[in-house]
Amino acid sequence: GGGGGGGGDDGADGGGDGDGRGDGGEEQEEKRQICLGAVFLRMAPYLKMYHEYVANYDAAQKMLSQLSSSNSSFSNALGRIVQRLPPEQRSAKLDILLPMPVQRIPRYVMLLKDLLKHTPEGHPDRDDLQLAVAKIGAVADHVDEYIRKHQNAERVVRAGQLGVEATNMLAPTRVLLTDIHVKVLLLPPGGPRGRGGGGAGGGGGGGGGG
Repeated sequence: GGGGGGGGDDGADGGGDGDGRGDGGEEQEEKRQICLGAVFLRMAPYLKMYHEYVANYDAAQKMLSQLSSSNSSFSNALGRIVQRLPPEQRSAKLDILLPMPVQRIPRYVMLLKDLLKHTPEGHPDRDDLQLAVAKIGAVADHVDEYIRKHQNAERVVRAGQLGVEATNMLAPTRVLLTDIHVKVLLLPPGGPRGRGGGGAGGGGGGGGGG
């Protein structure tokens, strides 16, 4: 009977070990929870490099269109590159791929906001997601501001090419505040007053002759 009691104790101990393994499994499961906020926080500073690509996107798209329609060597080279791709990727043309980096950061902002919306309070990723929304949003603002300055600089260059005379027109600190379209009317020699004066003089002369 004592031996049976000992066996019961062993069984109880075994049950305790089983519970311990269960607790460890829960811990492992918690560790396996997907946390993306920290990933975006680590990558946020590097995403600012997109500003150069985005600022030159319009020029690149225009150049691609021009070369594709006028340069057979360029078109043939693109065709050869496409043929080297796996069959499932050959439908991805360059004009379709070019805008994808432009759309990436705004999509990251939307993704993070949506993740935060569906992440409950107390979740280990919630605080990092809140920080990531702010960080990636700041990157998006940085890219937008860079594009604005880039476009302004291009307008200053065009103004200089139009013959606008100014000291240090292309200085890095120069900013174009506004541009105004002006219509210039070229009058004949003498202008309208000369024509009117001549008519009046002719009338007077005629009266004198009478």
